[in-house]
Formats: sequence, C-alpha cells, structure tokens
Amino acid sequence: MTGPEHYQKAEELLRRGEPHHIAEAQVHATLAQAAATALNAMVVDNNTGEAHFDKDMQDWHESLGEQAR
Repeated sequence: MTGPEHYQKAEELLRRGEPHHIAEAQVHATLAQAAATALNAMVVDNNTGEAHFDKDMQDWHESLGEQAR
C-alpha cells in the first residue's frame, strides 16, 4: 500500500464514523505520514549536485539492515 493509499484509507475509515475504526484510521494516517516524510529524505549537495539520503534516512536504512546510498 502506498502513502496516498494509506491516507485515503484513513479518510474512508473516519468517514464511517464508527468508534472501532478510529484506531485503524490512526494507523493508516501514521503510515501515510511516514511515507510522506520519506519522500523528503533526499538531500542534494548544491556544490556537486550529488543526491544522497539525509542522516535520519540513513539511520532508518541501517536499522532495517539495509545499506543507504
């Protein structure tokens, strides 16, 4: 599920207005926020034009056992 899909699902659940859907909507909203935040994780060096992950995103990749570029 993509970030926009999580956002849409959260809105759908909230529109239902049923209390038992609120927690599920919060989870989808949080995942949508995480996806949106990740989109802003690339940093471009103005001097070289080289793009790389910022320090926070590098930490996320490392915590997942992946090598950030």
